[in-house]
Amino acid sequence: MVKKKPKKSLETLIEDLARLTKQGFINSDKKLEDLARSTKEGFDLIDRNFRAVDKNFKIIVDQVELMASDIKDLKRSVNPIVTILGNQDREIRDLDSRLSRVERKVGISK
Repeated sequence: MVKKKPKKSLETLIEDLARLTKQGFINSDKKLEDLARSTKEGFDLIDRNFRAVDKNFKIIVDQVELMASDIKDLKRSVNPIVTILGNQDREIRDLDSRLSRVERKVGISK
């Protein structure tokens, strides 16, 4: 023989439904709190990483600015040397030409 469950009263059914609904809201609240906490932790980690990247980027920018300054200094130093070398090269060519003429006149040309 199969025993029949006693039927619950409408009031008991409503109380059970209220209890289940309440537990569902409690579980949803807990899940939302967990989600909010993990989201905040994720954003905090991203923020820390961005600060580290910004710090490293600042170091790189500072180094590039130092190199640019050094290059300017080198250009300033090298430009007069290039001018002097150009003048000396013209003078050497002129002296070589004059020496060749003198050698031809004297008869000892190359």
